[in-house]
Parts: sequence; structure tokens; C-alpha cells
Amino acid sequence: MTPRPLPPLEICLTVDVEGDVNGAFVDPEGRRPLLREAIWREAGGISHGLGFLLETLRAHRLPATFFLETAQMFCFGPETMGRVSRVILGEDEGHDIQPHLHPAWRFFAHGDWRERIRAGERPQDALADLSPEALDTLLPECRDIFHGMTGRMPSGFRGGNLSVNAHVHPALARAGFSFASCVGRGYFTPREPGLRWSGGVHAVGGVVEVPVSSFRLTPLPWGPWRLLTVAGTPWREMDHLLRQAAALGAGPVVILTHPSEFAEPLDGDGRAYRPREAIQARFRRLCALLAGEPERWRVVGLAQAAQAEPRVAGRVLHGAWQGPWQRRRENG
Repeated sequence: MTPRPLPPLEICLTVDVEGDVNGAFVDPEGRRPLLREAIWREAGGISHGLGFLLETLRAHRLPATFFLETAQMFCFGPETMGRVSRVILGEDEGHDIQPHLHPAWRFFAHGDWRERIRAGERPQDALADLSPEALDTLLPECRDIFHGMTGRMPSGFRGGNLSVNAHVHPALARAGFSFASCVGRGYFTPREPGLRWSGGVHAVGGVVEVPVSSFRLTPLPWGPWRLLTVAGTPWREMDHLLRQAAALGAGPVVILTHPSEFAEPLDGDGRAYRPREAIQARFRRLCALLAGEPERWRVVGLAQAAQAEPRVAGRVLHGAWQGPWQRRRENG
């Protein structure tokens, strides 16, 4: 009997959109945080950051989920990220936007933040180190800032640095969120073994968690974990992982990227940039693959992926066998 073909594998393209503290917490007098420069990354009048991402997605008619950092409001004001959200939502590809939170940006709410830095105080940027009481303050605030910036009430959330503990998901539920993408085992290993997922869809603490996909570098059970990102995963390995996931039915596959990954600063102050051509070419190749084989892949927003029945992904994904010389060549 001929085996029934598997349905198309769900792929979620996710983008964390955030500014750059740019060393201001180290040199508060000589450095300034960057927002527009860090997000757009212009060179020769062309945006090689967010503009490049939106143009590439538009060319292949693919949707993505954008997580907009909210606590930057304390540094740049509420209207700045609101303008970014309107640019994203002005596209015709069905993009979604949800809030992102790096608690360190809240440090700019202190009018004397420079004096505090000089006195040795350092901002807290890990949700995993916060108490339930602190989370119950920060997450409703994040929700309300996002609503003020975009005019939309959010349903999803991603924490900065993929830092998560057992208190985060219940606190998200209390704040009215329904889904999250806060776990990324290849980047941050939660203290609680029950949160160490590499994929799948999980009901936890009253919300649905759809982790950023992680994979083992080798088939060995003690092999290191890596996060599936555009900048950090060479093309040969990414292609191998996607086809492996499709063969196993191990979806959804959640891929992470940032506008900052597609251009690098030319100076120490982040005022001039040049494109990272190898990373841009990799993203174009990924989008062409996903758009060119609709019978194999189905690109969806995270909100849609979170509506699936909770399930653990298929077997753990393993990276393609490569020597270090291959990794250097493919990373440009």
C-alpha cells in the first residue's frame, strides 16, 4: 500500500524588532541608544534591515510574525514603535505583530539613569530571574504599551533573550495573553526540565507555547543544542533540517531572525552600515524554497500555529554533518 503523503509542514517566520542600547549602559555619557538606525540599517539610501526583510517577504508573498519591543517606549517615546508597526501592517502579506519585551529598556524610565549607571547599578534583562510579582507588573504594562503603540490588543508574546522560568507562562495568562514563543532551548536552557522543549505546541500555565525550533548539532544524545536562526544556521544545514522536519512531520518549525542580522555597522556608533550579503542571500534562498514548494511547506503566523492541538514535535532534529571549514565557508 502506498503511504499517504504527509500534509505540508507548517513554518513560522518570526522577527524580533528592537533597537540597540549601543553601549549606553557602559558609557552613559558618550553613547546613545539607537532605534531607527538599528532597525532600518540604511546604506546608500537602501534599508538593509527591516526594509530588506519586508521587501523579500513581499517578493515571495510570505507572511511573518513580528515581535515589537515595547519597553523601548521609556527611551524613545510611544510613537516611534507605532510608526514601525504601521509600516509592517501596511504590507499585503498578512503579517502579524505581537509584543516583545527586554526589561532592561525600562531602566530609561529613571530620569537619573546615567547617575545610576555611574553608581554601579545595572539593568535587569532576564525574565527568568524575575519573581511572579515582578512579572505581574511588567507583563500587563507590556500589553498596555503595545495597545497604545498599535491600537491592537495583543494575543501573543516573546520575552527578550528567550529567558523563561516556570512563572512566566502563568503570568502571561493572568495578563490576558493566549500564546507565547518564549522558549529557545538552543539559546537559553530553562532551569525547569519541563520547559526544555525543542519544538512542538505545548499547553503550559494557561497559555500555548510554540518554541523557537532547536536542534542537536550531532545525533549524539549529549550533543550541543543550537537555535534555528537565519544568521546562525548555514544554508546546507537549514535545508537539511527543514526537509528532515517535513519527513518526520515535526512541525511547526519556528525560525527566528532580527533586522540587525542583515547589515553590520561600519563605525563604532552605529551610524553607518553595510549589508551582510551572505546572510541576505540565505534569507532569499529560504523564502524561495518555502514559496516554491507549497505542497511541502505552509508558511503561517504563530497565532495560527498556536491554534493546533498541543503536541510534542516528532523526533529531535539533527544538524547536517559538516566540518568546521564548511561552516566557515557557508557563513561567509
